Amino acid sequence: ATTEIYTLSLHDALPILRKLWSDGLSASQIATEIGGVSRNAVIGKVHRDRKSTRLNSSHVALSR
Repeated sequence: ATTEIYTLSLHDALPILRKLWSDGLSASQIATEIGGVSRNAVIGKVHRDRKSTRLNSSHVALSR
C-alpha cells in the first residue's frame, strides 16, 4: 500500500497563509502548518502579497 502525501503550494495556500499571518503566527509556524514550504518561502510570499494585516506597533501614522 502506498501512502500519498499532499501539500499545498504557497499560491494555493494563500488564503490560509493570510489568516495564519493575521492571527499572529510566525513564519516558521505557518510553514509547519502548511507543510512542504520553508520559513523563508512564507516570508517572501507575505512580502510579495503586501496584504499583510499585521500592524507594526512601533509605527504611528501622523496625519497633518
